[in-house]
Amino acid sequence: MMVSPRPGGEGRLTAALGRGAGPAVTRSRARRIARHCYALWRARLAGMDVLLMARGDLSQIARRKIRGDLLHLFQRLGPAESTNG
Repeated sequence: MMVSPRPGGEGRLTAALGRGAGPAVTRSRARRIARHCYALWRARLAGMDVLLMARGDLSQIARRKIRGDLLHLFQRLGPAESTNG
């Protein structure tokens, strides 16, 4: 994952998933999961462009694992807002 600041604008998500990440169905599934996770953190990642790159085959990795890993990475980028009054 690479992150770069984007002053004065909303952040963007780009998922670069080549053929090495698995068949088209797998790559599309990974993109959908990434977009969903990004949408949950969009407000906290405002002003950042995020580039996700797959380094290996994703076809054998469970959806929960992909989702959990992405949410963990986004949490590290933009800590959750305080819920204390």
